[in-house]
Amino acid sequence: MPLDAESLFEKGYKYYEQGLYGKALECFEEGIRVDPNFPYNYFGKGLVLSKLVQYREAISNYTTFISLQPDAGGAFFNRAVCYYYLKEYNSAISDVNIYLDAVPDSYQAYYLRGDCYSSIGDYKKAREDFTIACMNGYHKGCWALKFLRLY
Repeated sequence: MPLDAESLFEKGYKYYEQGLYGKALECFEEGIRVDPNFPYNYFGKGLVLSKLVQYREAISNYTTFISLQPDAGGAFFNRAVCYYYLKEYNSAISDVNIYLDAVPDSYQAYYLRGDCYSSIGDYKKAREDFTIACMNGYHKGCWALKFLRLY
């Protein structure tokens, strides 16, 4: 008996957690074929493609997931990370802003946004975000403040 889209997602996610990215990708792609409106297989495929450093393809899958599940903030953060690695800092900042509206205590997100601001030369905003991250125990924020001499 063929699996439904949700079962394929669960199976694919188990493979993903085990680092079996090829098998995970097969499950997520089959899940999309079975039900293209079930959003989580796009999210799972985005996770795998990110691990495989296929950021543009991962962004496409996160974007589809967001269109089907617009209130899922985590996809905005994951897509922001992909934009960051592609050096598309303004797009990353936009996605982090959306994510922080949903999850305002994600100090990792403040760090990422600060790193984006730093990369585009907006050191004032970078300092603000690194400070928030640092003051809330995200040590990379403290390191960034010291490294950039923005302390």
